[in-house]
Amino acid sequence: SSAASDVYKRQDMDREETNVRLLTAGLVDGLLIASTMDDFDRFDQMIPAGFPVVLVDRTFETKKYSSICVSNFQPIYRSVCRLAGKGDQRIGIIGLPRLSTTKERISAYQQAVADCGLPDDPELIRYGDSMENSAQACLEELLEQKCDAIIVCQGLMASETMIYLHKKGYDLSRDIDLVSFMDYDSNLYQLYSNQMDSIVQPVVELGEAAGEQILRRIEKPDAPIFEKVLTSAYRPYNA
Repeated sequence: SSAASDVYKRQDMDREETNVRLLTAGLVDGLLIASTMDDFDRFDQMIPAGFPVVLVDRTFETKKYSSICVSNFQPIYRSVCRLAGKGDQRIGIIGLPRLSTTKERISAYQQAVADCGLPDDPELIRYGDSMENSAQACLEELLEQKCDAIIVCQGLMASETMIYLHKKGYDLSRDIDLVSFMDYDSNLYQLYSNQMDSIVQPVVELGEAAGEQILRRIEKPDAPIFEKVLTSAYRPYNA
């Protein structure tokens, strides 16, 4: 529900603020942050002046902090077009609310839906939360909407989706098409890799770039802001 989502949102942001204030009080020399904040001013106020920070897979419209991000626009767009080409008409998508990464992914989905002439149905866009088992409620709602394909924009929720569909007796690629984000190692991905499309996040490259950048910022806190955008890889299962 919306009320539950608001509670999780406040909890996530409050937890982030508590941890960041603790760590920046002298425990560490710099921070890599995948922020849950949707308010730049609140984020900015909790960072001490001049403290080395690099945003990881997150951005704000105000470009005050260095960032290393991953663009998923093209892979999402391509996945929707491929599903439409297979004959899927009702393509659902599940993301996490308020994150800058989700906004880009939903935008790519909406653009592809429009370009492919698919129904523009807001009921096909669902948002989970960052808590475990958040995918199930979204899946139940999308299946009620008679979706013939689902795109899941976060790795943990994608794993939960595979398990849920298996328990419900769905045969991937036959009963329903699935596009799964892969952002961490999981045996489930290997098990179902030949039955679903995947959008693979460059996690190693992301980590290396973020590590290099935070070390540079610790050495030179006043260095110019650095922004780097990596691209994920789209892997159709029968390619």
